[in-house]
Amino acid sequence: KECATAGWPEHKLICSAARRQTEVAVAEHQAGGGRRRDYNDHVRDMQSGFASVYGLLNEVSILAWRHRGETPVLHVTRSPTNRITISITPRSIWDQDPSFPDREMIRLTFGSASFRQDDHYMAVFTTERRGMPDHGMRYNYSFDKNLIRGTEIVQALTAATRAEDLADAIAWFDNKYPLRLGTTLQRVRDRSSTLSDDITTTHGSVIPVPSRALNTEVAWLLTADLRLQFDVRLMGLRGNALLNGKEGFVRHQCLTDIKRWEVQLDDGKRIQVKSENFMHILRGEYKRGKEDPAHRW
Repeated sequence: KECATAGWPEHKLICSAARRQTEVAVAEHQAGGGRRRDYNDHVRDMQSGFASVYGLLNEVSILAWRHRGETPVLHVTRSPTNRITISITPRSIWDQDPSFPDREMIRLTFGSASFRQDDHYMAVFTTERRGMPDHGMRYNYSFDKNLIRGTEIVQALTAATRAEDLADAIAWFDNKYPLRLGTTLQRVRDRSSTLSDDITTTHGSVIPVPSRALNTEVAWLLTADLRLQFDVRLMGLRGNALLNGKEGFVRHQCLTDIKRWEVQLDDGKRIQVKSENFMHILRGEYKRGKEDPAHRW
């Protein structure tokens, strides 16, 4: 164990505080009618419950990454009606509040030599229970750099029209799915042909010439793989010009017309449009996807 090697005095304090926190949690579990011997099963059930929420852990990780300079504590709360909310408390607040839960333990964790803000973050997962004490567990996580890199590529793909961004996206998929090496490139080439009725590549490259529509679709494909929501704003519509400027998110590619995508607007209306008629936008923070897309090209 790490606490049994280098930095023992520092880790001894953290481990002691963690044991005290566990004893408090076990006592609350028993006060709510649970048995002490079932506590670990209860914790595992709670962990799996949060992990099973589509895209939730990725949403939390990206939020922590974007605010890592604030040394934040993220709180993920599930209500008795299964509504999940995420809040973020920067150090400027939690460190100054003597009543902040487990403040000393959090200080010890963030102050330890092994904790690096570009590599680690802290999140507290809480289940609210009617008539019983809320049950919360604090976890230290390591950032998934592949996840972070994926969001960076999405932003690059939708901010400009460059072949190197397409190449980065293809390399990202190849790195994540080595057994499918080359599959994404072929899919991008096929999609390029669908959009333009021809495959044109940059000089000396197998990467298709980028276009706003192609880059946007590849960005959606990557975002869907990350289980995140792909927010868009409609533009360039002629028959439904009144919808231009409306915002929503892409659900999936249409099965009946592969050149079109189903977009759900913020008012709940669903329409089918071509990728040239929407642009990706980031409305505040990344949000988890609503569901696994029914169809991906």
